Amino acid sequence: MTKRGLQASTEGIAKANQALIRNSLNKTALARDLGLSRATVTNFFRIIPIERLNFEEICKRLGLNWQEIVDIPVCKSQTEEHQNSTSKNSDFVGREDAIADLDELVNKGAKVILIHSEGGIGKTTLATKWFELQGLEYLDLRVGTTPQNLNSLEDWVSVTLRYHFKENPEQDFMTLMEQFKSKLQEHRIGVLIHHLEFALINGEFIKSHNSNYIELLTVL
Repeated sequence: MTKRGLQASTEGIAKANQALIRNSLNKTALARDLGLSRATVTNFFRIIPIERLNFEEICKRLGLNWQEIVDIPVCKSQTEEHQNSTSKNSDFVGREDAIADLDELVNKGAKVILIHSEGGIGKTTLATKWFELQGLEYLDLRVGTTPQNLNSLEDWVSVTLRYHFKENPEQDFMTLMEQFKSKLQEHRIGVLIHHLEFALINGEFIKSHNSNYIELLTVL
């Protein structure tokens, strides 16, 4: 699969920009020093996913620990969501039937549920509200922004295992997924997948990501 899965956090980019100045570098000089394209370095600073090795090399050249710069998958708990639930309740009026539909699907044994509608309808709001009502933690998996700019599923699973579950991720993908499956079975936790449609062409997964996403859905 393509290794385009690592991007910096907002805080990480602030540190990177400071390091750029501290090292008397600009983006062109940084790219030249590392033998990378200017576009790769620009994407790094624009918080666009780039290949893992390039991400690590940029951080190393700037004197930064890449693990402190990378954007770590967010796991939101019921407690965290509840802090803002009162103020957001007005945004959820009229969605009780949709919540009931999700409850029914889960009660029937559904493990993977597709919420499909036009953009801006509130799919993410519905999903996060359901997790909150169930008292479930959930992991955010953002597939990408376009079919040409997909995040690395393997990197996401590795980072999730390392930072959320405090486990050293396996190197082999299938072994990695078994490790991830084991952790999901040990914890009552959900996975919210954003924009899965960008990994599909005519209803089928893009070839380079095919087996990886099928394996993920099997694990879930």
